[in-house]
Amino acid sequence: MKKIKDILLDVFGIQESEIDDGKGLEDLGFDSISTIELQAEIERAFNLQAGSLKPHPNDNLDSILKSVQEVEKNA
Repeated sequence: MKKIKDILLDVFGIQESEIDDGKGLEDLGFDSISTIELQAEIERAFNLQAGSLKPHPNDNLDSILKSVQEVEKNA
């Protein structure tokens, strides 16, 4: 989870006080384009194949982490 939070803090400039594991990306101000940018950053950070994640604006950090773990498990 720390890697994902670090991406939100460092790359997207979201304040730590705004980050909540259950808060949806849309609630954090992500639109479809920034969600795709987040996807690319997470895939790079976890060394996942490009396009292997499919985040949606209503996803939250918990669901994104579960998706990362599932992709890693199936890799």
